Amino acid sequence: MTTPLLFSPLVLRELTLKNRVVVAPMHQYAAQQGFATDWHLMNAGRFAAGGAGLVMLESTKVERRGCGTVGDLGLWRDDFVPKLSQIVHLLHHCGSAAGIHTMAVGLIVHAEQAENILREGRADL
Repeated sequence: MTTPLLFSPLVLRELTLKNRVVVAPMHQYAAQQGFATDWHLMNAGRFAAGGAGLVMLESTKVERRGCGTVGDLGLWRDDFVPKLSQIVHLLHHCGSAAGIHTMAVGLIVHAEQAENILREGRADL
């Protein structure tokens, strides 16, 4: 019996995933002032322990002013790195690759502004 394609390795340049199961980044709003917590460790770790080939960490802000909501995970300070590193080590220990979705929230347009943009075709921002 052959291995289903989903469970076969996938080579992405220098990275070989043990399978094609990828956990997409899901915004969890669980960071504390940008810091990852044990909750992040356990949440990502459960997917790795379950056998995912790649586990992506949630939307992680690279700049403080790029945070859009309370609980955003951060990467704009060096002291955020140790906990994120701990998460990566756990994922690797379980045989999963680690990924991160980096992001900075730009200009946020509220519903009323969006309606004006659609109606008038321009925006005074």
